[in-house]
Amino acid sequence: MMHEKIRPHHLDRKAILYVRQSSAHQVLHNRESSALEYAMRDRLVALGWSCIDRR
Repeated sequence: MMHEKIRPHHLDRKAILYVRQSSAHQVLHNRESSALEYAMRDRLVALGWSCIDRR
């Protein structure tokens, strides 16, 4: 499912997925952030990126 604006030279680059959690409490109690992170990673894969760096 490649988007028309994404070209092979874009996919040659690493995708960086950055999700910020400020505290252990947020990680434990704001589960939607983790769900969104995984959904974004799945979207990057669906768009064609194979190298995704989580930070």
